[in-house]
Amino acid sequence: MEGLRDELSQFAELVVRDYLKARELEKTLHVFDEECAHKNMERPSVESWYNLSQSLNLPGLLNDNANQEKTYPTILEVLLRQLLASEAPKNQLPAAVKIHSSVEPYTFQVPHTSVPTSKPREFPQPTPPPLTVDTREDASMLPSGSLGEYSASPKRSSSGGKPPTPKSGEEQVKRRSSMKRTPTKLNSVRSNRRQNETANLRQSRAGVKGKSDDAFIPMDVKERMFERNLAVVKKNFSEDSRRAGYVKNRQKHQGLSELEQNKAEENFKLKRKKKCGLCYRSFSVVNIVLSVTGKAIVDMQNTWAEKNSWIHVTDAEKKQYQNPTKQCAHAIYDAVGLCVYCAQFFQHDKAQDFYRLTYERKMMEKKRIAEEHTAKVEKDYWDPLKNSNARKE
Repeated sequence: MEGLRDELSQFAELVVRDYLKARELEKTLHVFDEECAHKNMERPSVESWYNLSQSLNLPGLLNDNANQEKTYPTILEVLLRQLLASEAPKNQLPAAVKIHSSVEPYTFQVPHTSVPTSKPREFPQPTPPPLTVDTREDASMLPSGSLGEYSASPKRSSSGGKPPTPKSGEEQVKRRSSMKRTPTKLNSVRSNRRQNETANLRQSRAGVKGKSDDAFIPMDVKERMFERNLAVVKKNFSEDSRRAGYVKNRQKHQGLSELEQNKAEENFKLKRKKKCGLCYRSFSVVNIVLSVTGKAIVDMQNTWAEKNSWIHVTDAEKKQYQNPTKQCAHAIYDAVGLCVYCAQFFQHDKAQDFYRLTYERKMMEKKRIAEEHTAKVEKDYWDPLKNSNARKE
């Protein structure tokens, strides 16, 4: 079976390549070639094409297609037409299929059946029967025309003999026309029904579709349908208008700068100004450019107070500017916004080493200050000019 699968796969690959070339799908064919090269697939051999084309009678099918002015441009479509034209895929020609392989040939027997032609069958059109109107009282219960006498079930005699032979239509008409009938409401209804059936039959034979009683739609139903359609149109129109307005406003907003858009939103009370967490001044939202924790701001303020003795914040100023809820332990690490000016104190590389020192850094800083003070005192002690001035004083 391996040889048979190889033959079929190679033949299918050649048919697909022919289809892609005929349809001018060059990109698809290029991708197909790349996939085959990536999978290291062997190129299809001519032997598989010859074997399967002879078994499928492909030259004859192509000649028939060429005689028909190339109804199908590709080989794949010709094979599909032949498959659809046949009764069943297993009943196709030939009677025996022989597959040649490098190991041993394979021969499969297929029952010999005839392949029907692709031309549709032509059936003779029956001539319509003459239109006759039955004037019997029970004619409304039977089909119109000459089928009435065959549709009614014949009654057998009580003796079990053959049923009576039906009389001709002319004799029945003469017999019933001589009988007296009184016009009643039932007869008028039956006559109207017969007239409608006769008119519908004539229109159907002439190719005109007549209007039946079921096609009538009451006026109140038509009004409800019309009102529902108007409601749907109104809803669609309102949605389209809102969508167009949104797109127009969006384009108008995109034409503004970020600051102009923020100012417009502040004028319409859509946004409010926010305070900087360090300098406590109010700024627009676009000017709040950095977010840090409240602990970082507290550390920065403490560092400034330690290094600069002239900086002092009174309790009244703290109540005026600082938010007491932000100084609590559970809210000390919440995010706080900073303005453009105050953000520069936290954005350089060694900012955290400046305002948030470790214990080791603090001890080293104290030791450095003590050493500087000792060196200065010793230098003043060994300076004779300063000593003489100090003695004079």
